[in-house]
Amino acid sequence: MAIKDGLQYYTPERPLSSGDFERLFLPPPNSQEWRDLGKLFSRPWFQRLWIIQEVALSFNLSFLCGQELLSWNDMAMFAICLLDNDMESLLSLEKSAEGVVSESGCTRVRQMSIMRDYERTFPQQSMLLQALVEGRGAQATDARDKVYGVMGMTSIAMYPNYGSPVTDVYTDAARKILESEGVLRPEMTHILISLLCCVDHEQPLTDLPSWVPDWSLPRQTVSLGFHGSTQGIYQIARNMLLHWKYHQDGISLIISAYCFDIVRSVGPLAGSDLKDSVVDESSTSKFFKDSLSQIADGCREYPGNSGFFEALWKTLVAGKDHTGMQKAPDDYEAIFALLIDTITGRSPSFADQPSPKRKLTLANLEVHHPRIIYRQMQTAFTAAVQGRRFGTTINGYMGLFPRGTRVGDLVIIFLGGHVPFILRQREMGNSYQLVGECYQHGIMDGQIMQTPGLEWQDIQLS
Repeated sequence: MAIKDGLQYYTPERPLSSGDFERLFLPPPNSQEWRDLGKLFSRPWFQRLWIIQEVALSFNLSFLCGQELLSWNDMAMFAICLLDNDMESLLSLEKSAEGVVSESGCTRVRQMSIMRDYERTFPQQSMLLQALVEGRGAQATDARDKVYGVMGMTSIAMYPNYGSPVTDVYTDAARKILESEGVLRPEMTHILISLLCCVDHEQPLTDLPSWVPDWSLPRQTVSLGFHGSTQGIYQIARNMLLHWKYHQDGISLIISAYCFDIVRSVGPLAGSDLKDSVVDESSTSKFFKDSLSQIADGCREYPGNSGFFEALWKTLVAGKDHTGMQKAPDDYEAIFALLIDTITGRSPSFADQPSPKRKLTLANLEVHHPRIIYRQMQTAFTAAVQGRRFGTTINGYMGLFPRGTRVGDLVIIFLGGHVPFILRQREMGNSYQLVGECYQHGIMDGQIMQTPGLEWQDIQLS
């Protein structure tokens, strides 16, 4: 606990220096102590689904590892200290056989701690949707347990039936969420939009309705519109009353929607490291170059009041800051201009690109103030582009689209929703497949709701 005691007196305004480690009585960055902690937080125990319920529902909880025993509160405070001080990288977390790092043990501990605190305050009142989201990245031998393993924390009665197909269990859970968690009340219609925001998989379970999340697959993206994250930032049609019902087949949904646009082009998946944008042949560099190429191919005046450069850099962070709770600050603009000018070899790269207020180079991004902004931009960029593709629409908008998006897919706005979605018409019949949520710069503040004569229609999600 000496590490925790040292960290609690540190305010993370900048990365820890070697002098900070010594001043706070922390082990050196490359010491065995940090590697041992990495091995601890890489243990499979942290990834198991059933421990979420065990942690949340236990009254007196202790953490035992070998001969060491400590309270859960101390364990949680320690993990949170590491996360809050951006020190997880010191742990060298072990990768799976596929070379992928699962959701870290520190992150899992923090999530379980939040759920435990909520459970102690409001026993068995956790919302089923929230519990499913928290357990989505956890491991379960039986895919049905992604639902059954969190039911004890909710007030919803759904009894385990391991004879039912997984698709039936997930569909029943989605119906329980819609029918038991308040969607039938106008003030709770965000639950349906949040449920749809949980769909972000290319190959869901066979026969699973496209509007039902496949909880057996880990989330591929950071959600743009899940309840509690960005509802205060995006305001497309949020203040309108959502209209929906079940189709007569009892499985599909009928939702009032407006078909706003059509996808014109989509690029490759982005690399998540913003610093690699200026490294030739890196996935991030290719992502940037392809994005710039798409803009050049359809170059004309950007719709609305935004210029091309502003639309580009704000799209690359989905209009959000590093917390995901506020709009992207103007401080990002100059650094994005530097990166893009470095890639294109021109300055400025765009006619509407503002002149820098002060000299900025790649080298002085490591200076104190730019370094803080640069790190925050990195966080915002990674959250926005991970698992998504940059693309353009036939109406000239830029956006970030789900990885499974194809040219010709529709950009849809649901009445009462705060983020747009990508839909694809089924080959047979008049129903649509939900591909996932998206970001489209220039409409996220509700601009299109001021357009007279919008034609809303009922569409079928199957």
